[in-house]
Amino acid sequence: MSSESLGTPHTIWSLLKQYDRIEIPIIQRDYAQGRKSAKSVRDGILNHILEAVSDNRKVELDFIYGVERPYKLGDDEQIAFVPIDGQQRLTTLWIVHWYLANKAGLLDDKEGEAVSLLGKFTYETRPSSKRFIECLCTEPVTLGPDLRETIVEDAPWFDEAWKLDPSIMGAITVLEAIASHDALKKHTPQELLTNLTQNDCVTFYFLPLEKFGLGEEIYTRMNARGKVLTDFEKVKSKLFKIINESPLKKVIADKIEYKWVENLWQYRPKGTYLTDTPFIKWLGYITQILYVVKNGNTKDDVDYTSEKVLSEIYSSEENLRFLIHSLDSIPDLIDAPIYFSMEWDENAGLAEPVRWILNQFSETNTDVMKQLGVMAALIFLDERKGTDGIGDFMRVVRNLIENTADKSLREWPTLIGSIRNLVSPDVYAVLRRPELSLKGFRREQRDIEIFKAKLIESHSDAYGLICKMDDNSALHGRLGNIIIENQETIPTDKFKLALNDIAPKDVDIPRLNNLFEAYESMRTFASGDDFNGIWGDLLNTRLYKFNEYVCWYEDECDNYSDYNVHPVLLKLAREIADNNGNINATLESREKKFVKKMLDEYGGELETVSSPKHQLYLLYIMTVRIMDMTWYDFFMRYGFNFGWVNAENGYTTPFDNPLVVNGETVNGTRNIIYQTYNTRFAWGYGVVGYRTPRVLVANQSKRRNIFRKLSEWAES
Repeated sequence: MSSESLGTPHTIWSLLKQYDRIEIPIIQRDYAQGRKSAKSVRDGILNHILEAVSDNRKVELDFIYGVERPYKLGDDEQIAFVPIDGQQRLTTLWIVHWYLANKAGLLDDKEGEAVSLLGKFTYETRPSSKRFIECLCTEPVTLGPDLRETIVEDAPWFDEAWKLDPSIMGAITVLEAIASHDALKKHTPQELLTNLTQNDCVTFYFLPLEKFGLGEEIYTRMNARGKVLTDFEKVKSKLFKIINESPLKKVIADKIEYKWVENLWQYRPKGTYLTDTPFIKWLGYITQILYVVKNGNTKDDVDYTSEKVLSEIYSSEENLRFLIHSLDSIPDLIDAPIYFSMEWDENAGLAEPVRWILNQFSETNTDVMKQLGVMAALIFLDERKGTDGIGDFMRVVRNLIENTADKSLREWPTLIGSIRNLVSPDVYAVLRRPELSLKGFRREQRDIEIFKAKLIESHSDAYGLICKMDDNSALHGRLGNIIIENQETIPTDKFKLALNDIAPKDVDIPRLNNLFEAYESMRTFASGDDFNGIWGDLLNTRLYKFNEYVCWYEDECDNYSDYNVHPVLLKLAREIADNNGNINATLESREKKFVKKMLDEYGGELETVSSPKHQLYLLYIMTVRIMDMTWYDFFMRYGFNFGWVNAENGYTTPFDNPLVVNGETVNGTRNIIYQTYNTRFAWGYGVVGYRTPRVLVANQSKRRNIFRKLSEWAES
């Protein structure tokens, strides 16, 4: 540090002589005095400076705070001055000095003092800003009447991309304002420059923060005249500090201002023109995965953009390269030939998951399906250096992730390791390898994916069907039961047969296709959504359980918790397929057989039926076949479970006898009314009209009459 006292006035010329470099740091904002919106500020400070220079009178600007930063140039120790507060004023002063030096012809001498001193001023905020400042001092610049055209359009060294740099375009705006200022017309450029550099017309007080035991970090709490640092500026500063010695620093510095801005542009927050937010989101996302893979289990409160975590992760050259790859690959993720829905919704491919990460990701707002899915694609692109085979790879990965229950952070290292084992242009060939390890993923789904791969190998017509079935939004890649149901040799009640008990070559692919088409038509029947149109015909299957209080759907089979792949549903699909895909005819036939069975069991007296499941199925058939109503009129508000309460005025049951549950008569149920519910039956509320099937509303139909009509319909 200089021995000069703190109270000594300085000029920018004296600082340039005193230090080896004046460096505008990464943490600083863009040069703002050149903005269109800053005209009044710009005019004010230029009037203050230029009129003083023209009149050769002294003016003082406000304090400039800064720190000294040692650096090496070859073997020589150098000292840079880094302004913490005062960047805007220093930049404006530098531009004034450069303009006058240029007009005076002093920049033609590349070995002269003017070029040497002005060349010490540099920007670290953007590589483009830094290069522009360098070019002003090293390249020929002849200022014509139209200054902007002279530099921006005509100068061969001016990069077209620099038009996007707000600091560069702001500097040109200030140069135009200087060139047109009346105060400079009174004297020659040389005279004006002398007033600045020798007569010290414009000075400021310089406070080096080291004298107070402070450093650059206080900028986050100070800088009252400028804006508070944005999160992006803070993160950028941390990152560049960490990678300062890395050979990849220049790569990142270039990409962060150009390519990555372009890649992230469409994901910026609405109404803004900065890509800061999506960059920070993406950095946090990538860092989280790399951190978890490195450390295994992690706590929920980790800040993945903290300097500690960033340093731990990106001190590794491998991780730094992957970060670069991930940001470079964002357009590739969107454009990759992935023609299925990543999450079985309306959005195809990876566009929606990528957008979610760039807009919504945080340490507390997680979506494992999206996070692991996008990471899988990044791993594929990194290892394969292309997209050949990525669609099949991602389809398999999606199925495995979706159907694995434990996807907590502690499992991510294992899951990501298994994902890496699948990377190949032919994922199905990899799946057929006996030595393949897919640890972490649910064993049942692993077996299904391996079986599919063998099925594709055994049948030339299997691939297209497997892809269609995998992408079905109800099946979610769980094809085990539908393949098992397709085998004619398997008894209808033997649904726990393992896939490895079936030889892939023995699977009848055309028959499987017919079964799948029937399944898909069931899904959209009547309502266009989730099998609602056929749900009533599942009431009398083992999909439903009952006790003395309620009758509810619940899977009895281990490992088949979702009704979409329940054996009874697939058995119904098989019946429809074998009936040429005619859903109505199949359902009507099932219903008539059931009514006839009840007539036989109860001696023709349907009113004496006592099983809750049997009663409910009969009531459903009455609703849709006799009363000509819909499934919705029976399942009221999508309540597919039923409880029962004692009848009240306005409601009646067609049945005489009390309920019999598991061979035991349930007391107090001689005249009961069924009511739908979603999760928990509120029996204490009594009869609730909007949850009561229409068939139980009194006087809609005479009891005996409706049973007679039901019997006649069944015999027709």
